[in-house]
Amino acid sequence: MNDRQLRSFLQAADQKSFSKAAAAAYISTPALIQQINLLEESLGFRLFVRNHHGIELTDAGKEFYSAATEILRLYETARDRGRALERSRSFTLRIAYPSEQFPPFLLLAYEAFCREYPEAEVIFMQSPFKDHFRQILSGDADLSILAEPSGEWLSGLRFLPLCEDTYSFCMRPGHPLSRLSKITLRDLAGIKVLCGSYPYMKVPFSEPLQNSAARLEALEKEYDMDVRTTCLLSESVFVIHTLWSKAYRAFLTVVPSDIPAGRVGVLYGAGPSTAAEYFLSCLRKEFFPAWRPA
Repeated sequence: MNDRQLRSFLQAADQKSFSKAAAAAYISTPALIQQINLLEESLGFRLFVRNHHGIELTDAGKEFYSAATEILRLYETARDRGRALERSRSFTLRIAYPSEQFPPFLLLAYEAFCREYPEAEVIFMQSPFKDHFRQILSGDADLSILAEPSGEWLSGLRFLPLCEDTYSFCMRPGHPLSRLSKITLRDLAGIKVLCGSYPYMKVPFSEPLQNSAARLEALEKEYDMDVRTTCLLSESVFVIHTLWSKAYRAFLTVVPSDIPAGRVGVLYGAGPSTAAEYFLSCLRKEFFPAWRPA
């Protein structure tokens, strides 16, 4: 017996109809009936009889109705008290991020996390992406948001995919590509495209761009202000994951593309901290409805 079965039973008893109860609970009628069947099986007696008016409680069902109402009330009270106690706990969450690439959507999850757990302390740790793996493994950081790593980088770590991403391209205002609403591989012909060095990435920048006829230049470092300045003062562009595009719009023109970039998600420890588990829950709630590739 569980709370879902009790709710299905009470809803059906109040509505005197399986179909009306299912509609009120936003589930299918067969799903609701299955819950009631499971409840009857665990109890060892029938709860309803069918007649030409719909359904009615059996004598045993009438007796159980009062008990079920009280059981559900006690369960909800205990659950709410437990959640309140958990939210009042004080703990620290450490999020690793690179100086030039703080994903703005992360603030949505951060705000939700702070509302849920006002006593928690959140520390944002600035360091290159390549250092995040070591920091999380050593327990110095709890999580990071990054492009999907290849398997050899995930020893002792976990990766939770959040979405499939595309590429965007950063360039000076007035660049010939800046007039486009969306860039295709064909548009990149002859364009010098700078590709940052992120050795952990499962899908390196150069791989999806190799058939574009672009002039690809692999950098020996992650993106920084020097790369922004280079593109601001030249005809070069650099490629990024669209998920981080807002972080560059204050300096450069950013144009999205239809070029698949692989998955982006959360890197965290194989034995995640309580703080990380709570934050992942907030991230799922805030992130999935809000984000769509540009």
